[in-house]
Amino acid sequence: RQSEERFRVLNELLPALVMLAREEDGRLVYANQACRDRLSIGDDATQFRLGDLVEDATLRARIAAASQGLGTILNESARLQVPGQDSFWATLSVSRILLGEQAHLLAVANDITELRVLSEELSYQASHDSLTSLYNRREFERRLSAAIAAQDAGAPPSALLYMDLDQFKLIND
Repeated sequence: RQSEERFRVLNELLPALVMLAREEDGRLVYANQACRDRLSIGDDATQFRLGDLVEDATLRARIAAASQGLGTILNESARLQVPGQDSFWATLSVSRILLGEQAHLLAVANDITELRVLSEELSYQASHDSLTSLYNRREFERRLSAAIAAQDAGAPPSALLYMDLDQFKLIND
């Protein structure tokens, strides 16, 4: 009994979003404090279905189809949201578990929105010129190689326009 109480207290204090849903209808039966706060769902989590919190239709279908075997069903990045609110990026892991004789879905998510934004900014900065916002030389060459490879594989025709401006270095400098 004390062990169960310690588990409940610790689970409520976790920064990860933890949700437990019935397998048969996907309705949440539990959401920890971090989840209730981040999704703004209040103390009554039972009004939501786990699949409805996932934006991507393919991921929703994978969650809904989880009816055989125990273990991890899903473990990837996903956009989560409560209908009518802004969505956010999270790592989402969904597993099928048994509680007593009843199958449930256990979902654990971590908000990675800030990390994703920083990663996208770094990727943009690595592939674009800061002055012109055009692709830099490395990204241009990478995309040109990909376009040539696509042409060799039978992609629709494309064209490359090359302009040589005399004394452009003076303008650029």
